[in-house]
Amino acid sequence: MEPVKTNQLWQILSSNNLVDGLEPTFDDGAPWYLKILMAVSGWIAALSILGFLALALLEVFEDPIFASIFGFILIGCAFLLLRSQNSDFREHIGLALSCAGQGLLVWALFSEAHGIEFWLGFALMQLLLALLMPNALHRTISALCCLLGLAGVGAEMSQPLLAPSIGLILSTSLWLREFQFGRYISQFRALGYGLTLGSLLLSGAYTQFWLYDLFLSGQLESSDWFWSGGIIQTVVAMLMLSVLLRRYDYSFKRNTTLLIYCLALLVCFVAAQASGVLVAIIVLILGFSRQNRILMSLGIAFGLLYLSFYYYHLSATLLEKSQLLAVLALALAMIPRLIRHTMLKDNLHE
Repeated sequence: MEPVKTNQLWQILSSNNLVDGLEPTFDDGAPWYLKILMAVSGWIAALSILGFLALALLEVFEDPIFASIFGFILIGCAFLLLRSQNSDFREHIGLALSCAGQGLLVWALFSEAHGIEFWLGFALMQLLLALLMPNALHRTISALCCLLGLAGVGAEMSQPLLAPSIGLILSTSLWLREFQFGRYISQFRALGYGLTLGSLLLSGAYTQFWLYDLFLSGQLESSDWFWSGGIIQTVVAMLMLSVLLRRYDYSFKRNTTLLIYCLALLVCFVAAQASGVLVAIIVLILGFSRQNRILMSLGIAFGLLYLSFYYYHLSATLLEKSQLLAVLALALAMIPRLIRHTMLKDNLHE
């Protein structure tokens, strides 16, 4: 909006006693290309300093204890830089320092622990960083890495569904209670994005098989965790549907409500055949209910990705897959039509 129009609008609002005080000033900040330039400059500066220190203190880094101490120092410096938040340049220097510090801590941890102890320590470290670091991007990445660490723990325990199940439950709970966090809403949103992205990444069968084969923790048939994962996702989806129907005051007759839940169960059953699709649908519905375009974009993108994986994977014939996807599409299309028809019918009776 132009300055003249802004002044006129403020005068009109003030004359009608709708606002009080001086006109606020608007600062759009630096343009996007300058922000990108400052971000690149910050990473180059930070990596140059770290490279110089690595060459000068190479023998020190070989000792896990000194590497841990220096890693904590780097993360502390990153915390102070991110806390100031005076410029994008400082922010990205802080992110680079934090990445370097975490790398040193991970190397020191790997030198002393292996297997489940390593992944549990990595997950705990990322959890603390996600809760303490005063930066939204850092919180998101740390929450994602925490789920990846839990995926390693689950693989070592022959429980590949541990991480995606925890991530799905926590992310759904966070987004359904988004506006109850008050002044901490931005922090919880950052955690929610990280948990959501981690759940989407880990819920696909390809990712879980890759993680499971990587750690070689034992023998586990895919169907053993495939159906248990579908059950967990179905429970989360049905609880989410119940909360949303109550929140938006959708009151239907008993038969209509039962039909809606039956269609939702059909969607969950069919979508569970293609790993990751049901989680993508849950994220898409959460995004639509919160009017969050990022969640809607993630749900659509991962839904199409996992549908493509399922369709071209040689697990069933193309005819069977086409029939399954047709049933899924019909069930998804019938639910909103049924809700609109019922609401229109109730309005006509009134």
